[in-house]
Amino acid sequence: MGNDGFPFVTVPDHLIPRVGNTDEGTRVYRAFGPPEAFEQWWEAVCEICKPENTVSPGGVPMFAQASRAAVHKRLKEGRLTAFCFHKETVHRTRFRKREVIVTEGTPITNIPVSECKAWGEQMRAMTRTERKEIQWGEGDNAGQVLIRKTTTRKKGKK
Repeated sequence: MGNDGFPFVTVPDHLIPRVGNTDEGTRVYRAFGPPEAFEQWWEAVCEICKPENTVSPGGVPMFAQASRAAVHKRLKEGRLTAFCFHKETVHRTRFRKREVIVTEGTPITNIPVSECKAWGEQMRAMTRTERKEIQWGEGDNAGQVLIRKTTTRKKGKK
């Protein structure tokens, strides 16, 4: 159980190197790596979230009747756990002077189903007016909380 009695998943210390560190003030774990590292990341996420596994942010409303904006707001506030994997590729600069690491597009994101179900139970226990305020969230319809601003960097530096 986490704060306020919410049943957050617990991430064992030995899996943190594979799922990444959290963003400050949230429970969004971010891992960066080449596409080949995805399999290890996925196995770690499945081990943490078993037996119910995970769902994408767009699938959370199946368990908690809330909009995608409300899901992203809850992620931003640190009231829901998410695991993100950012694919990185190595490119050479013009004239092959140096190699740079580039982060590609949006991350692969998964949210534990157990937390989605617990949030749904909380929503069903609320009054209709309380629930309406939460269901539609406010802003962040595009899910910008999941996109981390990154810059290219020289290979070998983090």
